[in-house]
Amino acid sequence: IIYKVFEDLGGVLIHGLKIKPGKPTVIGATDDRKLLIGLPGFPLSAMMIFMVLAKPIIMKIIGIQSLEEENTIKAKIPIRIETGKGRRHTIPVQILTSANGLIAYPVTGDSGAATTLSIADGFIDVEEEKQYLSEDEEVVVKLFQPLKISSISIVGSNCPALNILLEEGGLWDAKLVNVGSFSGWRALKKGEADIAGTHLLDPETHEYNIHMPKKMGLENDVDLYRGYTRTIGILVAKENPKNIKNLEDILRDDIIFVNRVKGSGVRTFLDIKLAELGVRDPEKKIKGYTYEVKTHTAVASAVAQGRADVGIAVGYVSELYGLDFIPLTEEYFDFAVRKDRLSKESVKRFIETLRSESFHKKLKEIPYYKTCSETGQKIFG
Repeated sequence: IIYKVFEDLGGVLIHGLKIKPGKPTVIGATDDRKLLIGLPGFPLSAMMIFMVLAKPIIMKIIGIQSLEEENTIKAKIPIRIETGKGRRHTIPVQILTSANGLIAYPVTGDSGAATTLSIADGFIDVEEEKQYLSEDEEVVVKLFQPLKISSISIVGSNCPALNILLEEGGLWDAKLVNVGSFSGWRALKKGEADIAGTHLLDPETHEYNIHMPKKMGLENDVDLYRGYTRTIGILVAKENPKNIKNLEDILRDDIIFVNRVKGSGVRTFLDIKLAELGVRDPEKKIKGYTYEVKTHTAVASAVAQGRADVGIAVGYVSELYGLDFIPLTEEYFDFAVRKDRLSKESVKRFIETLRSESFHKKLKEIPYYKTCSETGQKIFG
């Protein structure tokens, strides 16, 4: 519609840019030579185009140029990021502090999700010629607003109940980075996180999380606190139109699956169960196995919007999105804490809240969640 309006006002100069996100951008001019910029409809796309195109033009017109440098910082990327492919990339990031300086964690997600934009501190602008950003590469981050350092950083698995825990503890400025359980342990090892949320199943013992300190070489560096249990299972559309009954059904030719990212607890659980079923090369046998999202709500959204027929997530989100739920297992969601951060007041408050009756009462109100006798107790360290 916007390009038609621009044509009526004067004309369209450019329709479509080689940039991600923001390809649908429209640039035009009125008959009396006024510039027109049509931003994309999705929140993240609109903000990125405003920051890299509209804002610089406005600043130049009004004679302000120094603010651009004042609103940038240098930080390191914790993981390799693929870019290039003939397009300029703008990547939203969250900023954490570590002994080695500032760390910029990419915020991945649908450009239509307002939450992606709401949790980002700024973005990285990558030219189209650059094919990737290397792990630990230093980059320039353009901030949306002056950077505020959080009192506590929690990196790891995504869990809706974690937000309730933070609210109950009054930890309003907590930096919560959802990258999956295994990446949370990596962040602890590199000193980039105070706490990691984790629900990783040991394929040999079928216990959750207790094997990870030794596996990561962190036996002397972390304490592991028991969290709570939650039920994960299969999400399907209301009334289960594809008649999904169990995990084997995701192998059917008529089923499209939405997966979690590699390193997440749900993905680890799935891969273990597929191996037990004798499934090799699941990316070749499951339609959508490579369709990855980072959160439980993103799985639910994909199923609710018909982009997938089935996904695995915590049962709670099935009620949020009006989906049917087929339980698979009850798992432990625990918290690994760096020992050198235990003296921080915010970390102390986090652990105290985990043990508190008020949090236990709140958790009982959430479907598919339960506390246990060990909740808040140290189980390793």
